[in-house]
Amino acid sequence: MIGEEDVLDGRVLGPRLRVPSFSVDREKYRPEPASCFKPERRDLTGIAAMTTAAATFTSTSLGERDFETFAWHVPLVGNVAHSEVRTRRKDSLFDDDLKLPMLVKKDIRDRLSDRLVILIPPTAPTARLST
Repeated sequence: MIGEEDVLDGRVLGPRLRVPSFSVDREKYRPEPASCFKPERRDLTGIAAMTTAAATFTSTSLGERDFETFAWHVPLVGNVAHSEVRTRRKDSLFDDDLKLPMLVKKDIRDRLSDRLVILIPPTAPTARLST
């Protein structure tokens, strides 16, 4: 889900993406995208999507090992569609405390931003009131 503050000129802003990991829902288990809206934010929230293939890539930092970004299905009680887009050092386990080099973080955010497609644009509260 995305808010109005996450979008500029029809594109999800890279700095708004939380890396090394953030939560998403997998369409395979939630075929109706709007069903993931939280009731209290339903009128302000939009939805952006990308394929799992688009979320899978490698970034390299000078003097560092490669970092892999990928989609991982992590079902939760009450939300079987829950997944995460995660980044880890290549050939290692996921590290919750991973500190990414700034250039790698920027590369990941830029790539994800380029690959996200806005399915339902978020709307400002004032725009909702005037309709």
